[in-house]
Amino acid sequence: MRIRIEIDEQTDQILNKVKAKYGLKTRSQAVGLMAERYLTKILIPECTGKIEALKRSGGTPDVTEKDVLSKDAEKKLGDQLQRQADKILSKSTLTEADAIDIGRKIKRDIAKRHGLYKKEDTDVSQPLRISGKVLELGTMRFTSSGIELDRELSDLDRFALDFIKILQRHTSYVLVSGYVAILLGRARASEDVDVIISRLPPTATTALHADLVAGGFESLTADAREFGTYLSDGIPVRFARKGTVIPNAEVKQAKNRFDDLALTDAMTVKLPVGSLRISPLELQIAFKEAVLKSPKDIEDSQHLRAIATGHLEEKRIQQLKEQLHDFFYPGE
Repeated sequence: MRIRIEIDEQTDQILNKVKAKYGLKTRSQAVGLMAERYLTKILIPECTGKIEALKRSGGTPDVTEKDVLSKDAEKKLGDQLQRQADKILSKSTLTEADAIDIGRKIKRDIAKRHGLYKKEDTDVSQPLRISGKVLELGTMRFTSSGIELDRELSDLDRFALDFIKILQRHTSYVLVSGYVAILLGRARASEDVDVIISRLPPTATTALHADLVAGGFESLTADAREFGTYLSDGIPVRFARKGTVIPNAEVKQAKNRFDDLALTDAMTVKLPVGSLRISPLELQIAFKEAVLKSPKDIEDSQHLRAIATGHLEEKRIQQLKEQLHDFFYPGE
C-alpha cells in the first residue's frame, strides 16, 4: 500500500533516529517498526488488561488479543465492561458513584481502589460525597505547606508511592493530569500515573533506569539503552511492576516552561503513609480547561475547583489559561 503523509520536523528527526538505531534504509521501514512497537507494547497490553478485567469480574470477553486491530474492538470491550458493571451493580452494596470503575475488577477490588473497602464500621451503601473539605470516608485539609489526606490508600496510590520512592532518589518530579484529581477524591477510572521529571544527563538516566529495575519495575516501551534517548527526544516512557501492565507510570522530562512551573511550584500531598508532589491546582485546572478540554478533563477541573474552593487564585487560573492558549494554539 502506497500513501503520502506530511510529517513535522520533530517526527522526521525521530524517524531518522529509528532508522540509524535499527539499521533501516527508509522512513517507511521506520514507520512500520514504530507501528509494530505500538501494537505490541501499548495496544495489545491495554486490550489485554480489559480482557483480564472482564474475566476477573466474571464475564466472558467477546474480543481476543487477535482482534485488537479491528475497528470496533475497543468499543466492544468498553460496552461489555459497562454491561458487566451494570450486572455487578445490581447486586452490589456500592452506589454507582462509588463503583464507577467496577467493570474492571470485582466489587472488593473497586472498593479498595476508592478507599471504600467494606469494614464492619464502614457503611459503603452511601456515595462518597464532599461536604466542604470533608469526605465521608476520609478528610482533606489544606495547610500552608500543601494538602493533608487521611483516608485508606488505593492500589493506585500504593503504586505511585512505591514508584516515586525510587524516582525521587535521582530527580525532582511532579505528578500531573488525571491522577491528581483521583488522589484528591474524584472517583473515575484510571490505571496510570503521569509524572514529569527534571531534565537529566545520560549518566543519570542510566542510573535511574537501573534503580527502577532493581526496585521491581520494568519499562513497557523502552529498554535500558533507549530510556535516556526517549526522554531527551520528548518521548514518554511507561513503567509497570515486573510481569504486569497496569497500573503503570508514564514518565517524561520537562520540555517547556509550563512543565518547569509545575516542578518548581509543586504542592505536597501528605498521605497516611508517605507523601506525593502534585502540580499546582491552578495550573492543573487551567491546562484541562484551556488545552485538553475533553469531557473527562472538564469534569476533573470541576472536581478540583469544588474541593479547593477558597484556596484557589482565580486570577492566576485565567492568566495561565491565556498563556497556555497562546503557547499551544499560536495565532488563534
